[in-house]
Amino acid sequence: MLRTGLIGLIALTVLGAPAASFGQVGEPWGVSQPEVVPRVTVVLEPQRVYADPRLPAMETGLTALSLPSIQHALERALDADPRYEVPSRSATMALLEASREPTRAELDFIARQSARLGIDSFRAWHIATAIDQLDRAVNAFEQTAVPWLDPDVVAETWLHLALAHLERARSDGENAARHRARARAAFRAFVRHAPARRLDPSEWPPTVIDAWTEAWVELLVDDGDALAVSAEEAARLAEWLDADQVIDVVALVDADGLRIVVRIWDAVEDRFIVDAVLPTAPSTDEALDVLGTHLSRAIACQPLVAPPEVDDRGDDAGHVYATTGWASSLWLSTVTRRRFLNQGLHLSGAWMFTDNVGLWTEIDVLFSTSDPDGDLVQRVQNVRGTLGATLGARFDGWRVYGATGLEVGRIGRVQATTSFWCKVSEGEVERFDDERACEPGDVVDEPPTTTVGVELRVGAARRIAAAVWLDLGVSTTLLVAPVDDRVFDFPVGLDLGIAWRF
Repeated sequence: MLRTGLIGLIALTVLGAPAASFGQVGEPWGVSQPEVVPRVTVVLEPQRVYADPRLPAMETGLTALSLPSIQHALERALDADPRYEVPSRSATMALLEASREPTRAELDFIARQSARLGIDSFRAWHIATAIDQLDRAVNAFEQTAVPWLDPDVVAETWLHLALAHLERARSDGENAARHRARARAAFRAFVRHAPARRLDPSEWPPTVIDAWTEAWVELLVDDGDALAVSAEEAARLAEWLDADQVIDVVALVDADGLRIVVRIWDAVEDRFIVDAVLPTAPSTDEALDVLGTHLSRAIACQPLVAPPEVDDRGDDAGHVYATTGWASSLWLSTVTRRRFLNQGLHLSGAWMFTDNVGLWTEIDVLFSTSDPDGDLVQRVQNVRGTLGATLGARFDGWRVYGATGLEVGRIGRVQATTSFWCKVSEGEVERFDDERACEPGDVVDEPPTTTVGVELRVGAARRIAAAVWLDLGVSTTLLVAPVDDRVFDFPVGLDLGIAWRF
């Protein structure tokens, strides 16, 4: 029977369901349930039991506690909560499938081969070679799913590595302390992967039994910190299992009684959101009560995961794109010897009738910069506006479009000259002396001109926020008026701006 904690966890879900339905039917207060993305949560298996080997099995045995029952109760409670999703296949099946990935499968093979060679070398008393091969094996095992799928082979590798270091400690007095420390570390890893394995004092020398016992004591005194899943392992498992959360449950039994070590790794927050050691009575009901109470508090404090922004392609009908930014333009045909840049303000708007077709308008206000030869006597102002149609399409956060329309513009007064003295007089006809003068024919002086043409435009926009886009456009205009003697002709423009979608 699920006690207070897990019952409360399920109750939150059950009570939340009618509230959600009530909001969907009437929503009398104008408030609906927030949309959330459920966290995919996996409970690791099997749940390991670490019992002090110095005590008789009858004192440390968990006769009234079933760890699989705790796992299934956790999975049922979490799966009933809309904030969580528990995959139908077990963690073992998912890891088995992940281990078949070619690179991991190759690493698995290399690790097992190194372990086999290392154990064979140890049995042949090639101790230094064995240590190197076994070190290579355990390092490779850490990058595979073997510790979770076949922990016995990993444990056997650590055991022989510990034995090899103990032998080196005996034969290499100068480095004996270092080898003994490495042997204890290897024994701790051996215990972690083989908690039920016992070394019989009648079969092993005292040095081995002492090092193995010390490893057990260190692990239990530390409340199993090195026995539960580590942050690095949890992150790796979450990636392999394609999970947002990974739950590891470990049981510790010694003279102080039973403790449940529970860790929950949240890949969204990239940390353990639960890392607790929970003393409890050795029964399934009591363990569920303690575990459920603790987890319900932690889960209640978890932030909701909002759904990712979806590019609602095909939803532009009735919307307006308003753009403002910088514009530039070059006249390919000009009265100056070399072309010059015009820069200014760009404003445009597109009102979409359908998802792809809309009404388009544009206004550019441009001012000329100095031409390279200084032929322009003064800056030229160019104002132009366009009204026409646009055709666009959206995909994966991008929007591409084309537009065309009737453009009407006005070019301000143009004064240009290649004469040095006309530049000195700023375009005014003037004689300085018999040899220095600005003659009337030396200056192009055109009054403000109205232009008419057909603008052609293409562009692309990238969404940078919910309704904000970065817009880049290229345009040109086919001028039809004035018909003859145009001062400037064949404009080519580039603009960059920010667009808002309303």
